[in-house]
Amino acid sequence: MRSNAITDEAAGILRAAEDRAPRAEIIRDEWSAPIPLASEAQRFPQDLLPGSLGEFAKLLSAHTETPLELPALMSLAVVSTSVAGRCEVQIHEGYTEPLNLFVAAALESGNRKTAVVNAARQPLVDFEYEERERMAPERQKAVSEQKTLGARIDKLGKKAVSDNPGDSQVVLRKLEESLIVIPELPRLWTQDITPEALASLTYKNSERMAILSDEGGYFEILAGRYSRGVPNLDFVLQAHAGAPVRVDRKTGDPIFLQNPLLTIGLSPQPSVLSGLAEIPGFRGRGLIARFLYGLPPSNLGYRHHEPRPVPAGTRRDYADLIRRLLKLPSGTAINGLPSAIRLTFAPSAYDSWREFQRLVEIDMREGNRLAAFKDWAGKLPGAAARIAGVFHCVTGPMHRILMG
Repeated sequence: MRSNAITDEAAGILRAAEDRAPRAEIIRDEWSAPIPLASEAQRFPQDLLPGSLGEFAKLLSAHTETPLELPALMSLAVVSTSVAGRCEVQIHEGYTEPLNLFVAAALESGNRKTAVVNAARQPLVDFEYEERERMAPERQKAVSEQKTLGARIDKLGKKAVSDNPGDSQVVLRKLEESLIVIPELPRLWTQDITPEALASLTYKNSERMAILSDEGGYFEILAGRYSRGVPNLDFVLQAHAGAPVRVDRKTGDPIFLQNPLLTIGLSPQPSVLSGLAEIPGFRGRGLIARFLYGLPPSNLGYRHHEPRPVPAGTRRDYADLIRRLLKLPSGTAINGLPSAIRLTFAPSAYDSWREFQRLVEIDMREGNRLAAFKDWAGKLPGAAARIAGVFHCVTGPMHRILMG
């Protein structure tokens, strides 16, 4: 397992979060009224995202006149899609976090969400197309060979039934064993898919997959759109942590995923987001707690409609980053699946993370600001470690290795 140390940049990110967090316990009597979802939340820091990722998000925000939260979170989800399963963060012995993220940036319709999501996701679309073109000759050859062998097997099978010669049975078994496996065309992301089909798709793609959409319809699918109103959360919950999953199907062989990793990037309407806690199981089983949220005010009514296209160089740098991350080399585990490069905290970064973890722990005490959100807050330090790992892949030594 290869290792790479997360530099002091991660420590700076965590220290910035600490500076925005209170260091003293808050007395219940001094606690202000809860902020409704429609109220303005703390804005996304302009310079939080590093390198070409941050530059692309800021210029895409300016081009589409959308709040930075939307392009920032969606492009972060795309980077997470690229590195999930390829790298992981070891916080300390016995505790690691994968780099897949669940993010949701809530905005009402009319905010050019589709344009933002399409632009952020485009490198994944291009990579899939390039890989399909590269694999086309090999796949066509495999299909042709399988068709030829299949015809021979059918002919020999009919002969074995009519004549029942022992030699034909032996030859038939050998031909069946030599059937060519047709290579799967690579998939990196999807949208409208049932949890069962998602598990199968993830299995076929090295146990990694992403849900990336400019709407919140996937919440409706999880709530039971295709399962008669019965929520189906198991695979999504387990694939956030990379826990083993076994799927027994009515038709076909069972599927066993040893370390499935799912990334989710959505932009639901605020009304959809505010109703999630009312859906059975969404909060009680921890789905809502797994998401990182952006709740920016809409720019509708204040836009200037002045064309400010994202420079071609910025788009190219962002696309090159995603392509390099997708091609990040990995080892092979005992089970034959790719093994992740293990990132470890530098001492100063680990100290900052521990301090952040301590502050969050205090904030979850009764009467403090996160007491009502312990389910979400309990996962916050781990999410911070995941983000630090993603940022390291964008700008740290790992990035310099990729750049050569």
